[in-house]
Amino acid sequence: MTAPKRVKELVEKFENNIKGYKSSNYNEQNVRQEFIDPFFECLGWDVYNKKDSAPQFRDVIFEDSIKVGKGTKAPDYCFTLNGQKIFFVEAKKPSVNIEASVGPSFQVRRYAWSAKLGISVLTDFEELAIYESKTRPYPKDKASTGRIKFYKFTDYVEKWDEIKDILSREAVRKGNLDRFVESSSKKGTTKVDDEFLKEIEKWRELLAKKIAVRNKYISLAQLNFAVQQTIDRILFLRIAEDKGIEPYEQLKNLLSSENVYEQFGKLCKKADDKYNAGIFHFKDEKEVSLDPDKFTLDLTIDNGVFKEIIKDLYYPKSPYEFSVISPEILGNIYEQFLGKIIRFTAKKQVKIEEKEEVKKAGGVFYTPKYVVDFIVKNTVGDICKGKTPNQVAKLKFLDPSCGSGSFLLGIYEYLLNWHLNYYSNLEKHPKDTIYKGKNDQYHLTIRKKKEILLNNIYGVDIDSQAVEVSKLSLLLKVLEDENKDALEAQQKLFQERILPFLGDNIKCGNSLISSDIIQKQKETKFEITPKDIPIINPFDWNIEFKEIIENGGFDAIIGNPPYFNIQTLGRNSKEAEYLKNNYKVYMDKSDILFYFIEKSTKISKNYISFITSNAFLFSDKGKNLRNFIVDESPITKIINFEKFRVFDKANITTLIAIFNKNNKSSKNNKINRSNNTEFISLKENNYDITNLINIINSENNYSKTILKKNEVFSLIDKKIKDLNKKIDKNHAKLGDLLLVGKGMETAADKIFSFKEYPTEFPKEFIKKRITGKTIDKYYINDKTDYILYFEFIKDFKKLPESIQKHLNDNKQKLKNRADKKRRSTSPWWNYTFALHNEYYDLPKIYCSRRAKDNVFVLDENFEYLGFSNMTVLFSTNEKFNLKYILALLNSKLLTFRYKTIGKQTGGGSYEYFPNGIVKFPIPEISLEKQNSFIKLADEMIELKKQLSNAKTPHEKRLIDIQIKSTDKEINSLVYKLYKLNNEEIKLIEESI
Repeated sequence: MTAPKRVKELVEKFENNIKGYKSSNYNEQNVRQEFIDPFFECLGWDVYNKKDSAPQFRDVIFEDSIKVGKGTKAPDYCFTLNGQKIFFVEAKKPSVNIEASVGPSFQVRRYAWSAKLGISVLTDFEELAIYESKTRPYPKDKASTGRIKFYKFTDYVEKWDEIKDILSREAVRKGNLDRFVESSSKKGTTKVDDEFLKEIEKWRELLAKKIAVRNKYISLAQLNFAVQQTIDRILFLRIAEDKGIEPYEQLKNLLSSENVYEQFGKLCKKADDKYNAGIFHFKDEKEVSLDPDKFTLDLTIDNGVFKEIIKDLYYPKSPYEFSVISPEILGNIYEQFLGKIIRFTAKKQVKIEEKEEVKKAGGVFYTPKYVVDFIVKNTVGDICKGKTPNQVAKLKFLDPSCGSGSFLLGIYEYLLNWHLNYYSNLEKHPKDTIYKGKNDQYHLTIRKKKEILLNNIYGVDIDSQAVEVSKLSLLLKVLEDENKDALEAQQKLFQERILPFLGDNIKCGNSLISSDIIQKQKETKFEITPKDIPIINPFDWNIEFKEIIENGGFDAIIGNPPYFNIQTLGRNSKEAEYLKNNYKVYMDKSDILFYFIEKSTKISKNYISFITSNAFLFSDKGKNLRNFIVDESPITKIINFEKFRVFDKANITTLIAIFNKNNKSSKNNKINRSNNTEFISLKENNYDITNLINIINSENNYSKTILKKNEVFSLIDKKIKDLNKKIDKNHAKLGDLLLVGKGMETAADKIFSFKEYPTEFPKEFIKKRITGKTIDKYYINDKTDYILYFEFIKDFKKLPESIQKHLNDNKQKLKNRADKKRRSTSPWWNYTFALHNEYYDLPKIYCSRRAKDNVFVLDENFEYLGFSNMTVLFSTNEKFNLKYILALLNSKLLTFRYKTIGKQTGGGSYEYFPNGIVKFPIPEISLEKQNSFIKLADEMIELKKQLSNAKTPHEKRLIDIQIKSTDKEINSLVYKLYKLNNEEIKLIEESI
């Protein structure tokens, strides 16, 4: 494709007058208007908003240049798609040497890295440089560092297709830019949130240790509060500096003070007068329900600590551009930060450790923005349709486990855009609603933004620090796109402080347990003591949000509740006992998120939408919840993510569930199902939120089913259901034919497991250890560990001396482990087993408890021990040869069958637990008829061994051909055994 005529004209015009354009008199504004703006119009961007898009959905936002110190604190252009920032462009006058100048390249890379964008662009039209934005920028970097493309203006015509494939609006819409960024990324790159998390974690440790030493009588709760508030205040003021709202370098100027913290306290008191933010609240005020902080500013904090923190926030140490770090990015950082807490050791030394609830949940997982946006649009958005601002002002939206505030920010951003769009389309604007900024763009007034926040946004979290971070994130959102001049003008006009007080909107407490726990459990063994109250942290909805509850509840409740199992609360947990006695959805081993769904139903008017584990769709523990949903809050929509992993580091399958109490009479619970490819494309192009919604609403890509009481949710279409019935018909279940259980478990892996063969012990006490990583279909590789193995021996002295010595050397560790696990039936030095030890010398089949396909292997000669992450099938039935069963289990047919009944765990994996494996349908045929399967299983085992030992690619290719042929032959026999026709075989082949 040739370059557009307009591009050729721009190039010719620049070339013909290059001397004039490169003179010092030709400035940045000139080159933007004459060359850069039309250049990007040729790339399909609506630079001047000729399509009259709503303010928040303009293709190009010309940032207000915030003058801070000697420079500016915003890029010249921000290119967006559907309201999502894509890349920044920084413009320079042609007299600047783009190719070699360090300052401009560092500036634009700093912007994009801080905003967590994929690329940034630096141009004076004479030259155009594209930078990847995943590498942390340093002031001394060369101009070429991070530069992935560089063009002279003379290249534009010849290389137009290449430029268009990267920077055009169409390239972004199709996901080409995402793929380009991914292919250009280097190993070892660091995200801004990862780097800044390390920064504030370092500050926490520094502050905690020094405050604890210099303020001897401080309690643990006071210390956590003081450290968190101090960090929040520093960040707020530093961000305000880069936004031009506070004097630049006012924190840095404290470095010359004799008492830095005392002077910092004075800045905080000024901020209290100016902002009215909860993090700055030091005096009694009648209109503010929160008690003032009369504690932290009187602490003694060493100058050295504050100086180190402040130096980290400014050039040259700081790579961060705080004017473009969004509240969402900051929330992601804080979500991880809040996963740890300050503790005291026995000697009252400071220790930072992971919170118990975070350990139980397997980590902290920040909800991706595209998920937040979808849930908000399909709940808050639906409710706002057709309403006026006065009607919207009466709506109440809640996140009952708000964490650092990702969903609250999502709701607030949606409502800000909704109001801006509404008012900007009116011929006459109501007083105090919107105004025009420097670039002739409409903005909501600070008063209107405060009003929306106070009217509509509510949150609760059990963690007081999380509550404060949610408030901070929302307050920073209020200040987003604001500057000093606009704020001071509005402050003077309205005669009020800049920010709203959020203490009545975002509150701390246990969303699931109210104060009646004290009375209800007073006469039981679970009596609540004063020490329990801070831990349980009861929350009374009818008191804390009295007016809202009396008016029918919240209009929509959304969020990402905790996923951990109720058992992790403990066997004698007072909280678990309360949940058992007060919630209809209670079942043994149920997930804590089940209770959030029930509680939300009780305090909402209509919509409830969460992203959750999909466990409640299929599991036995979700039966009561499923029935509750049918009775109380039918499903409007479920987006089951199946093989797509929303949380990259979490091995869990999730879904988005939208419930609506107003559909209660219909009893229609429709479930939408997506395949893997659609959701992968969604993630790659997560800027295009419209694309996401179109995918989910596409009727052609989904099967539907209706949920009925006492039934498991089914995501299987009718053809597959009918085929499964045929496969199961008149066949015995595997669990009726063989003994199925989990693998064995050691008292302590580090004591009984060895990477190298432990020669000090007798040979008969050593076995190879098998895990999911050491197996393939039909084959166990040689990359196994070794395990010290002995049967249940009640007399310790009957063990070999070498083993006795080894156990005695680790006696205390083993005793502690045994006490912790409460294994009173076995001695402290022995193993525990899922099945009786007597079966372990039988031939057996192993499979990993998590895998993407059926993967079963045979251990005929008791060479291996499978551990608790394995499932084991023991041969206890002489009518069946294990190789016959092995061939069936590894077949496509039973792989297909299991995937329609098995539970997914995330990333496309399934749980191969005993309670699922026992359901495999196994035809009972004579040993003679089993021989054909046995022969082929033997061939597969031998071929897999040969493949493992093959050295050359040619050898491997030939063996692989034989493996595929044998596998095909096995599948053909299996299809005949289950009497499937060609159409049914095709369905299986296309499904897996």
